[in-house]
Amino acid sequence: MMPRPSIALTAGLSLALALAGAARAQITVTLRDGSSVRATALSLQGATRLSLTPEGGGAARVVEAATVERVDMPQPAILTEAYAALAAGENIKTLQTMGKMRVELDPLKKIPGGREWWLEGEFLRAHILLSQRRTKELEEAMKAIAADTTDPVSQRRAQVFLAHLTGLAGDPRQALEALRALILNARDPETLADAWLFTGQHRSAVNEPAEALIAFLRVPVFYPALPVPMAYARLGAARCHVALEDLPAARRVLGTLIKEQGTSPAGQEARKLLSEVEKTLGITSTATDASQ
Repeated sequence: MMPRPSIALTAGLSLALALAGAARAQITVTLRDGSSVRATALSLQGATRLSLTPEGGGAARVVEAATVERVDMPQPAILTEAYAALAAGENIKTLQTMGKMRVELDPLKKIPGGREWWLEGEFLRAHILLSQRRTKELEEAMKAIAADTTDPVSQRRAQVFLAHLTGLAGDPRQALEALRALILNARDPETLADAWLFTGQHRSAVNEPAEALIAFLRVPVFYPALPVPMAYARLGAARCHVALEDLPAARRVLGTLIKEQGTSPAGQEARKLLSEVEKTLGITSTATDASQ
């Protein structure tokens, strides 16, 4: 999910959010009576009230959460931290951040405008859980989102992960049928990127490397702004090139992945595969030279 204006609150705690450039309002709270408050900082008072630092300074304004129609603000810092930890391949920090992310973003899921950030956190967490093979936790989280009838786009994206889990459980053909139907109905890039990534993985699982390659290549071509699926799609594409005995193409794709996302989990796997490919080709150059 691309960044959307929203709000970040920490469950059970009083969290003050200070934004760069205190004189510039980056938070807008719209109340049910039609009025709005522009603020530079926000904190949670107790369980039912929000304290806002007005744009022009002065005493904080306290409003009842029940009177809030919507709250908009930039991406919560915890999401930025989680993306950075995952991209850097810092496994321990990623795990720690994932735990913090659930605590801090969970209150957002019932707040209009904030729910989008909660959902982004849940789908980022889904990729983390996949990388750790924690499929039971992933299934529970995606079923909870899929059961929410108020957000069809997020429902569909959750169903993409559930279809993928069907394939991982031993039925890749069924997964492919479900993913095809979901792709036909999807419009948002996040759902489509995940769906094509998983399609490529299950095409590979049923020994269809040419079809898998086409699916994988859709991700970096059409959804380059989504780094997590893009990294794994490039790794999958390289494996398809190996299966199709096109080792120079595999080397080029691996070199690009390592150059652009070398510290990510997919990038680390790419280094191992590149070593095998270059050994077969009789090449001794470094991984960073492979894309040249």
